[in-house]
Amino acid sequence: MRRTRRRAARRAPTRLGDDRGSVDVSVEMLFVTALLVRNAFTSEKGRRVWEGLILRIPLVGPLVAQFAMARFCRMLGTLLGAGVPLVQGLNVARKSIGNQILVDAVSASIDRVQEGGRLGESLSACKGLFPGSVLEMVSVAEESGRLDVELVRIAVVTEADLDRELKTVVAFAEPLMLFVVAGFVGTIFIGMLLPIFTLQEYIK
Repeated sequence: MRRTRRRAARRAPTRLGDDRGSVDVSVEMLFVTALLVRNAFTSEKGRRVWEGLILRIPLVGPLVAQFAMARFCRMLGTLLGAGVPLVQGLNVARKSIGNQILVDAVSASIDRVQEGGRLGESLSACKGLFPGSVLEMVSVAEESGRLDVELVRIAVVTEADLDRELKTVVAFAEPLMLFVVAGFVGTIFIGMLLPIFTLQEYIK
């Protein structure tokens, strides 16, 4: 009986060493996978795919589009108020959007403006960025000659709406985050106890 226990006690460190080796391999594989994913998403094509997926996520996508629209309108309105020509202001303002998918859509609208089209009609193709109500306000402001003032006002209103929506999302996300953190801590705790139980079984 004592010999059996001694043999089990000798085998236990070997078993633990094998477990540690498998954990090291898993960590290395996880690190390599994370590095490959990072390189894929930092490339131009990967970034477009990632940003397109973000726009399709419920709740998150509309918030990102609203934030991009507010930045674009504020930047363009400020530039127009400073006397910058419309086409040049559009080229500068599109860089403030931050999402390449939306930047491409605005770029196509700039081409139509350069061809003589109105801004409101040209931006109507960017349905993912500009709601119909905003396009109507832009068209009316363009006809009245108050485009710069109206764009800044749209940015202010959009930012206020965005602030309220973000507070609502955060209020709903807090319980979910607590649940995720509790699950993560529980997983670590169980992972720390399993080797102890395994060692006790071999000792017996």
